[in-house]
Amino acid sequence: MERLALTARLRPGKKEEYIKAHDEFWPELMQGFKRAGVHEMYLFLRGNNLFLYAVVENLKTFNNYLQRLI
Repeated sequence: MERLALTARLRPGKKEEYIKAHDEFWPELMQGFKRAGVHEMYLFLRGNNLFLYAVVENLKTFNNYLQRLI
């Protein structure tokens, strides 16, 4: 297991859009995270600062999955 922590800053004026998009996760996205080896994932938003913490099987597999999403 590997642990991952990331920070990002939301673009100005995009906070409400971000919140709306993350109110409900799509089942396909959740299944993809499971296939990518995600055991736990937590997102925190403070102001325009985003914090992500995740526990994954393999960081390389997880990063490859994220690159396909972007």
